[in-house]
Amino acid sequence: MANLLDIVYSRGTPGILIFNLAGDLIFSNEVAIEMQVVTPGDGHKQGWVHDGIKNLLQSVFNYSTDDFACRAEHQNVVNAGKLPYSARPFLIGGDGKGRMQTCILVLVEKVVKEHEVNVARSRQKFRLTKREAEVAKFISKGFSNREISDKLFISEFTVKNHLKQIMKKTGATARSQIFALLQ
Repeated sequence: MANLLDIVYSRGTPGILIFNLAGDLIFSNEVAIEMQVVTPGDGHKQGWVHDGIKNLLQSVFNYSTDDFACRAEHQNVVNAGKLPYSARPFLIGGDGKGRMQTCILVLVEKVVKEHEVNVARSRQKFRLTKREAEVAKFISKGFSNREISDKLFISEFTVKNHLKQIMKKTGATARSQIFALLQ
């Protein structure tokens, strides 16, 4: 459960698209619209769907339902607007009693190269010391305790102590949650 929470805390809200098995868009949330991967249609016409998403759907239609569940290569990077996005399709809607899936859910997430912490704001908001803020910055970049100790010329034990203080001051219960709270 802790690993799942780590994943949840490290991600933003995804764009959600739902297509019927004919490939028609039947739902999109506001995040997907903001990401410019779709534009909503009205009651009379279909909305616009980014070509990268269309290609992803086509790859889903090229495989059977059983084969699809095991194929990781269905995840695509879509360059929509100015930013790249990760798009992952899932077959949904079956009743669990042998009835086939009726829809394709596509989750669209921003691809982030590097996470940055606003050190000054974090120090003020959580009353972190200068060294705690430096440790938090390295945590947000995915550094291990050993790597942080090497960068700051302090022992791993000292890094762990700073980490405990950061968690106490921020109320975080996991390392990845620290980053989410400090953004």
